[in-house]
Amino acid sequence: DLGWCVDDLNLTDAFTNTPCESTSCGVVQVENSGDCTSTGNVMANGKIRIAVAAWLSDASAAETTYGHISTWDTSGVTD
Repeated sequence: DLGWCVDDLNLTDAFTNTPCESTSCGVVQVENSGDCTSTGNVMANGKIRIAVAAWLSDASAAETTYGHISTWDTSGVTD
């Protein structure tokens, strides 16, 4: 469960033929990003790339630096 909250995306087929197909892995789509509750690390385009690479390399170390991936505030990511 990623716990992500997103807007301005079409998630219709985003999880087709993936392990997340039935649950969307906890990704919630809302009309406005303001409807998402920000509980974690605020991300922007460059920072999220670094954080994701760190998470894929060593999730425990990345969590120490950025918090759990499910708490990342991605409302500032545009690319």
